Amino acid sequence: MTRSNKKVNPYSIKEIAPHIAGILLIWGGVFHLIDAVLLHYGLALPSSILKNSTFDPYFFNKAAITTEAVLGFIEIVLGIGIYRKNKKSMVIAVLLVFILVVKCVFFRSLPLVILVEVFFLFMFILALAYHEKDNSNSIRKLKQLVAWLSVILSLCFGIFGSYMLRHQYTNLNTIIDAIYYTISTYSTVGYGDITPITDETKIFTSVMIIIGIGSFMTTLTFVFAPMVENKLKGIFNIMEKITNIKDHVIICGYTKLSKAIIANLNKNNIPYIVIDISAERAGELKEINANFIIGSPSMKDVLHKANIENAKAVMCVYENDAENIITIMAVKDILSQIKRGKEIKITTRVENDYNIEKYNLIGVDKIVSPFVLVADSMLDGVI
Repeated sequence: MTRSNKKVNPYSIKEIAPHIAGILLIWGGVFHLIDAVLLHYGLALPSSILKNSTFDPYFFNKAAITTEAVLGFIEIVLGIGIYRKNKKSMVIAVLLVFILVVKCVFFRSLPLVILVEVFFLFMFILALAYHEKDNSNSIRKLKQLVAWLSVILSLCFGIFGSYMLRHQYTNLNTIIDAIYYTISTYSTVGYGDITPITDETKIFTSVMIIIGIGSFMTTLTFVFAPMVENKLKGIFNIMEKITNIKDHVIICGYTKLSKAIIANLNKNNIPYIVIDISAERAGELKEINANFIIGSPSMKDVLHKANIENAKAVMCVYENDAENIITIMAVKDILSQIKRGKEIKITTRVENDYNIEKYNLIGVDKIVSPFVLVADSMLDGVI
């Protein structure tokens, strides 16, 4: 085994950012725990955007203490993971960003804590930007879980937050109104029938929009982007295989006869490309891992995509003679223009025997009648 001699710069952003982000998050967690103790003994009072709501102050105070304590513990654990460049900690910390933003709105902590959190967010973004990609199955599933949880958290934040602040909105009275307002805000529709009337609710709505954009980007990055990337990779892989293919058989039309031919070609390790105009058959062709092009084989550009210049045979297997004849004429036109055109053999299926003469006139090398073959096979050994 050969070892890489590439030296890692310990002072690069890629190396420093996770360490700084982890240390800041650990300190943020310590400050949150201190804040929870101060709140418990009445040495600090939680200020909140909900101060003008009908929310029970005693319950809110207990909620603030619990939130500060739990958040502090989570920050310390995740901070250690980020410092050690643990990939799962990096992914889970995406959710923490949402929680920190929500916490800053509902519970205004010590200025030092807020400052530490701002620095953490900045360094965390840098760490993510320079962090090595991991496409393992466990990390992929974790990313998808985090993405959908971010959507759920953002919806809960908008619904319950706007409902608790309902007296500071026009026309927002029930939980259904809160759901409607949240969805219309996140979707950027904004009908304007429910509007914030205080500074607190304007701030809350602004944060809602930021969180909504964040959850959308997280879902786009962790869920939909990999799906699109995999699709594109699959298309590019197929195109690369088709471009480099040589001495192959081009099968025009995907029919029952095509399936039998494909099975035989696979058995003998002979490369092939299927051309069919129906996009509905793409799924079935993918399942059998066939090289295929969706398009009409009577179109010259489609035949060029199938690399007809380097093929060794063309088979037209449509069940309709007219389609086979039109395709063969396009094939013959291309073959007449290339050097090795005479080397590429054309085989066709004939549906009606009276069309055999037409096939001979356009220069088909081999004409096969399925019915004649079946009859000969059945009579073999009898006559």
